[in-house]
Amino acid sequence: LESGDFVTFTEVQGMTELNGCEPVQINVTGPYTFTINDTSGFGGYKTGGYVKQVKMPKTVAFKKMSESKLAPEFMISDFAKMDRQEQLVVGFEAVDAFAKANGGAMPMPANKEHAAQVVALAKDINTKAGNLVSELDEKLISLLASNARGDLSPMAAVLGGVVGQEVLKACSGKFMPIMQWLVYDATECLPDGDLPASEYELTGSRYDGQIAVFGKTFQAQIESL
Repeated sequence: LESGDFVTFTEVQGMTELNGCEPVQINVTGPYTFTINDTSGFGGYKTGGYVKQVKMPKTVAFKKMSESKLAPEFMISDFAKMDRQEQLVVGFEAVDAFAKANGGAMPMPANKEHAAQVVALAKDINTKAGNLVSELDEKLISLLASNARGDLSPMAAVLGGVVGQEVLKACSGKFMPIMQWLVYDATECLPDGDLPASEYELTGSRYDGQIAVFGKTFQAQIESL
């Protein structure tokens, strides 16, 4: 239990006013103790009793997408990368703007021209957002652009599970939803250094999504296992 939680009581002897009472807020004072509101008007406590935590309903309000992009709130998934969250929000918006300007086509892997266009879009978006980030990380945005066509099954499984949980929360009204952005950053999985553009030439196979991220050589190594 934590201070601010609500509890109710059963089978208390003596101070029977507590039995079945409306949930009361507690203040934790030690590992095994807590206090509640004034009980001076109740009967004298004798012995026994059980305490049960009660989850109280809470109304959660979310910002509109247009408002949230200007002042995003994050559920932190990696405390070592807290400075990248706003960068990636701007970056994803820039990739989306690139796709809209190119008939829905995402930037090509290892295409410096496409990456430069996404970086330019990100700078414009950041300026219009009142400088959400003080200095744009162009290398990170370029990496995001280069991997925009990537499609990794393990990553899809993780994010699909998160989305599924959020749907269940919305339908059931139980448990706290994500407030309001979750950015999952796994750049440490990418190849070390820049690979030549030939590594990312797509073959029309079912593994093009992985090749767009890791390159042909790595894909060949996986297939040979």
